[in-house]
Amino acid sequence: MINIKIERLIDCLEELAPILAGHWDEVEHDKDEVPLKPDFVTYLKLEEAGHIMLVVARADDKIIGYQWDVVHTNLHYSELYAVNDLMYLNKEYRGSGVFNAMSDVAEEYLISLGVKVRTITFKVESDKMSHGYKLVEHVHHKNLGV
Repeated sequence: MINIKIERLIDCLEELAPILAGHWDEVEHDKDEVPLKPDFVTYLKLEEAGHIMLVVARADDKIIGYQWDVVHTNLHYSELYAVNDLMYLNKEYRGSGVFNAMSDVAEEYLISLGVKVRTITFKVESDKMSHGYKLVEHVHHKNLGV
């Protein structure tokens, strides 16, 4: 059975750390230039201040996926925004509807906080871009109707 809910980072950080490393290994294009070294101290401070939203999907009580957002007042629009920092789902569960279910839980929670817009990013494959840049992410946002 899959269980999806909001969890506190501080309560599942030990379990998340190795999953984050595997996630990074799967998607990071520039491993030599962009080593994985999360600033968990700052993440935990942000969580304590109410600025982290973490949705966790579990199967048999083991983490199989997460959506992790930073919630803040957007400096351009003075509205509450959620900017997705990380999202991952174990390959075994991709295409199963779990990711959409996690998004539903995230959006319901963010709406309850008064979040106006949620921005998410995901990796893409492309190595052609001008000035030495390469396209590695698309950014999407969804108006949550608040």
